[in-house]
Amino acid sequence: MPTLGHTLQNRSRNLEGVKWEILPHLPYSPDIAPSDFHLFRSMQSALDLITLGLCLPASCSTNNISFIIEGIFRDRIFLINDLYSVDFNLIQVKNLKDDHQWLLSGAIPFICVALVLTFAMMISGTIYDIFTYQTYLKAKTKIVVNEENVVEEMQMTDLSPSRKKSRIGNVLMCFSVYTSTKMIFNTKLDTEEIAVVHGIRFLSMVWIIIFHSIFFALEYFDNKIWMLRFSEGVLVQVFSNATLSVDTYFFLSGFLLAYTNLKNKIDKKRIKSIHYKEKLNEFFISIMKRYIRYFYVAVIILGTILIASIILSSYISYIYEFVPTLDEQYRLSHDLYFPPWIRIGPYIIGMITGYIIRRFNKKIALKKNIIILCWILGAACNILVLFGLYKRQISVLSTAIYVALSRTVWAIGIAWIVIMCCTEHGGIIKELLSWKIWIPLSRLTYCAYLIHPVIIRSIHLHSETFIHFEFLSMTTTIIGYLVISYFCAYALSLMAELPYILLMRKFS
Repeated sequence: MPTLGHTLQNRSRNLEGVKWEILPHLPYSPDIAPSDFHLFRSMQSALDLITLGLCLPASCSTNNISFIIEGIFRDRIFLINDLYSVDFNLIQVKNLKDDHQWLLSGAIPFICVALVLTFAMMISGTIYDIFTYQTYLKAKTKIVVNEENVVEEMQMTDLSPSRKKSRIGNVLMCFSVYTSTKMIFNTKLDTEEIAVVHGIRFLSMVWIIIFHSIFFALEYFDNKIWMLRFSEGVLVQVFSNATLSVDTYFFLSGFLLAYTNLKNKIDKKRIKSIHYKEKLNEFFISIMKRYIRYFYVAVIILGTILIASIILSSYISYIYEFVPTLDEQYRLSHDLYFPPWIRIGPYIIGMITGYIIRRFNKKIALKKNIIILCWILGAACNILVLFGLYKRQISVLSTAIYVALSRTVWAIGIAWIVIMCCTEHGGIIKELLSWKIWIPLSRLTYCAYLIHPVIIRSIHLHSETFIHFEFLSMTTTIIGYLVISYFCAYALSLMAELPYILLMRKFS
């Protein structure tokens, strides 16, 4: 079989003033490793990619190289073009020599300045907090003598002795790492707060990160076919259907909106806020006020929206002849995953759950047999939805029914857990979800959700080799992603979340 050099012979081209030549042999012994050609094949999507490594003079620009390679592809110089009758398209020419010019382009300078200012504010705020504000608190400690003449120290914990603190001090306190850390890791809850919500929120975020750890790595597995076969197992359906974790968050959003704002039929003395989320909440609260006045009208409206969402979901699934394979789920994600009218069911179930708990004031008396039966039914809702697509060999009609009901039925199962835990019927489930360690981790879920895709993508894009999918190694990798994501979420919360939340509270 002839070598590439002999096959190409001495072919020369002159393309718009750029002269290039392919030599049969190098005139010297190269001290470089041969380049690799990689061909990627996928079980459910085809991607043919050849990565070619070139050692070229520094005077060659990426534009010149792109022009030359496109000419080679166009003239079909490679022997493989004739053997297999294939055509190549150039995707990218990447220069591995980094001159760091990208640091001066786009938004990078602005981001660097913002980071420097943020770090400066955090350092200044922490120094002010520890050496000025905490000293002030200790100086204001009152010595109280009780009836037995025992001296007790009662520290003033109010964080706003505003008379002694300047406006600049108020701003600096918002950026204090010391105070913000205490707020994050404080495990004491108000009497109105529901502890199980923190457990559900954190565990759902763990579920999301596990799923994304696998989903974002699909392009980098060297045994993708085996991985896809592995995903068909029964227990692996927990991860294959991890998109249900997002519906859990929709449920929690509706639940917290109704629960926190239905106390005493909506407190009219609400604090004016500039936060866009609270402005959005005020819009929904204004609607709920009318729902409270016209209860049956509200039931009809919410019921109509819920039924319309179910019918629309099944209709879209049926007309597209959707079957729940991985490639079909990805292809129809813009029709069956992202639209809000498809996902509104869990949100409405959450609002109904919040109303029920407020309506009965966390007190629902049920017989033991009824409690056991309802626990079985609630668990059945979640189990059927979670494992209902096992083998994924179901008809188009059955799939349409599943798509229509799955998210709402899942939310009903979560609703039952919340109701039972709030009314002292939760048992061991309540003890598990109310574990105090979930509270600080739950407060970091928003930042963890924002930062973990960046971490996972960055690690994969910096890797020079493929990933071999194997259960134990992937488990350790996922644990690493979880730990790193929450460490980074803690840092992000200190830098960009808590300071500005506190600023808006102080100056709104």
